[in-house]
Amino acid sequence: MSDYQPAKINFPSFNIDVCNDVRIFERDPQKGTLLLIGYIGMEEPEPDVRWIKMPMGDGWSEVIGACHELHIAGYPGCIGCGGPNSEMPWDEQKSRSQLQ
Repeated sequence: MSDYQPAKINFPSFNIDVCNDVRIFERDPQKGTLLLIGYIGMEEPEPDVRWIKMPMGDGWSEVIGACHELHIAGYPGCIGCGGPNSEMPWDEQKSRSQLQ
């Protein structure tokens, strides 16, 4: 990440466990607790968590690929580099309704 964003000095921390999913957390600045904000796996998480319904390895590869494409497109700082409607707020409920 730092190759694409040299000014970035705050990076995520990682916990490695034996599991079949990827869980992405954000620290609540008020309470200091960790909040689950993203999940890659086959078990449906809470409705407010961004869910990539794929096996762990495939889903993580998709995330890395999407990040690489965004970097190539100029993110951060590009307008519309995420594709059509990328400037709109994310609708997790709509996304889940389109899953098979």
